[in-house]
Amino acid sequence: MIHIIKRNWFNIILSIIILAMLVQRLPSWIEAWKLQGQKAPNFQAETLDGTQVNIPETLPKPGALIFWATWCGPCTLELSRIKTMIENKELDPSLIRAISIGEDPDLVKKTVTDRKYNFPVLIDTRETSAKLYKVFATPTIIIFNEKGEIDWVGTGISPTLSIRLKKLGKKE
Repeated sequence: MIHIIKRNWFNIILSIIILAMLVQRLPSWIEAWKLQGQKAPNFQAETLDGTQVNIPETLPKPGALIFWATWCGPCTLELSRIKTMIENKELDPSLIRAISIGEDPDLVKKTVTDRKYNFPVLIDTRETSAKLYKVFATPTIIIFNEKGEIDWVGTGISPTLSIRLKKLGKKE
């Protein structure tokens, strides 16, 4: 009998934790949903060599922006998956722009070199891009269609990311 009571309490506590996590994520899901179908907001970022670029006008269409941070474990995983896709010729690196938000440029450059990222990396130290795109967490991946409209927004590790990115260069 005590075993059943303990299991019930465990299930109740687990349910409360899951519900709290869902409620916490709800605002970012709503913002991501609102962005879909909209034209991408413009902002400036820096390349690793310090050149200013305008996004989204320099982003290929279709294309993807990945908002990330050097300290972010899920970012490391997703960017590693993208790197592997590029190495395996499953993805054209010119379709990707990874934007480090709010970090020291020297740290970003060192991280990119150490991890051997093989796609364009941009730096936005003032986090202007994250505010415009309503980025609440990293990694946040935004995929644009051929019209330059936001087609999909995902936050965290996405099991469908590889499939979505492989479709970028394909004509249907």
